[in-house]
Amino acid sequence: MDSAEFNNNLRADSPPKNLEEFWPKQQGKIDRMTMTNFREVNRHSELPIARIKKIMKIEEGLKTQMIGSEAPVLLAKAAEIFIEELTLRSWLNTQENRRKTIQKADVAAGAEKSEMFDFLIDILPRDDMQKCTDGSMPALSECLMTLENGQVIQATQIGQPIPLNCGPGQPIIMTLPGSGDQQQFQVVQMPGDDQNLG
Repeated sequence: MDSAEFNNNLRADSPPKNLEEFWPKQQGKIDRMTMTNFREVNRHSELPIARIKKIMKIEEGLKTQMIGSEAPVLLAKAAEIFIEELTLRSWLNTQENRRKTIQKADVAAGAEKSEMFDFLIDILPRDDMQKCTDGSMPALSECLMTLENGQVIQATQIGQPIPLNCGPGQPIIMTLPGSGDQQQFQVVQMPGDDQNLG
């Protein structure tokens, strides 16, 4: 098989649309590979082989050791497969959120869904995963308050605020639909809160 035929075979493989297709396709590519193909992979690698050799030599034990010519090629191919799978997982998360651009939060969410990527936990942005929304949801506003006994109360506003025609100290009665249960609340204005309640 010459290099033109090899490149055509690589392009003919359509990208997998889901995770169930990914590993069988990768296994098929590896099974079809011969020593000639392996050399072609070396010449047409997406990742620079010289850079991989340099990274391999960073390891303390390998500074005085020689590195075989196939080892960096094998690591380059493994890294390409790793990047492809993580990208696919990220893309699936992007599609779930009805977006067309992969964001770092998608990469983090894609990695979080598989234990295989647990080693990335220290470098992936965890805060961005919760912020990742499709843009159609209203912005959330949060309020945290710590009581004297150390308890923390968190209130999250979802949607538009409801204007109340009452002032501080006046009671509010809330009736739950269906059950008819009533709860009474009192409006308390926090120091430094300059918003009008009416």
